[in-house]
Amino acid sequence: MAEGRGRYLPNKGAAIAEVEALQARGVRNIDVGCMQINLRYHPDAFDNLEAAFDPATNVEAAARLLVTLKDSWGSWTRAVGNYHSNTPTLSGPYRVKVYRTLFNDRRRAAQAERRDRKPPRT
Repeated sequence: MAEGRGRYLPNKGAAIAEVEALQARGVRNIDVGCMQINLRYHPDAFDNLEAAFDPATNVEAAARLLVTLKDSWGSWTRAVGNYHSNTPTLSGPYRVKVYRTLFNDRRRAAQAERRDRKPPRT
């Protein structure tokens, strides 16, 4: 994500090349990988772009960021919102979206579990 536009590239090499091209043009506000870590605000999150696009490394960086945010803000709820932005008008809606998704996923999982436990009809 950069310049207000998401990009879905065919492979890691293409993603790295796209980020390098953006950076060569002076673009700094770039979100990378599955957890969309921002390179401008978290320049030390990764050793290199190869690591940024490794899913396990990207998720690990996101987890470290969330723990840091939780420690700074005192709650997981605030940490989730501020993962997106420290600006309340941006963090609030993001937090609501994350928790709504979590609630809906848990509800669907519980429904599936109940469905799977029902004895077959005879």
